[in-house]
Amino acid sequence: MKRKFKLFATVASLCLSVALMAFGVYAATQVTYTVSGNVSFTAHVDAKFTAGIYTATGGAQGNLWDTTGYTNEYDPKPTDETAASSEWQNANVVFTASKTTAIYRITCTNEGSQTLYLHFATTDTHTLADQTDKLTVTIKVGTNTSGTDTLGDALTNDFETLKTTQGEVAADATYVIEIEVKLTDVTATLDSTKTTLGLKITADYTNSKA
Repeated sequence: MKRKFKLFATVASLCLSVALMAFGVYAATQVTYTVSGNVSFTAHVDAKFTAGIYTATGGAQGNLWDTTGYTNEYDPKPTDETAASSEWQNANVVFTASKTTAIYRITCTNEGSQTLYLHFATTDTHTLADQTDKLTVTIKVGTNTSGTDTLGDALTNDFETLKTTQGEVAADATYVIEIEVKLTDVTATLDSTKTTLGLKITADYTNSKA
């Protein structure tokens, strides 16, 4: 009887150890790391913006970060040359072990009859940045024609380069900005002071490169 009891105790102890080990591995791979975002749009011209978060590039509806979510549409209409503004608030993602890449996708369609220009700036709250071997940020810009993107190479220095970039959008054309935020180590300790996206986009007829 004592031997059976010892055997049961040993087996129970072994099972508990395995369970605790499995739980430890499970807990270590659970990610509760959040990136928060806020993007404002200001239009001095007839422009329409869309904004959404995806799990892959290209903006396919099936790749929305939250499959129950939707793409936000912002259509600020200026009147009497007074700019109109809209804001994409609470553009947040929470990474998990199985969802480690978030694409912030913004488009601008020129609904006017002449070429417009986009200008980019970051807000005072903006801190989002690379964290070596833990988190990477990649920005690409380009155009979308008949549902197909043509994006350039990743911008060097990310947001600093974006702020010097001018988007040129012909009449009826669509401009695309994709900001990829990728968690490269699901067990990493991340710097929460580098997790906020704050972006301002202005559309007007001013060609600052002229």
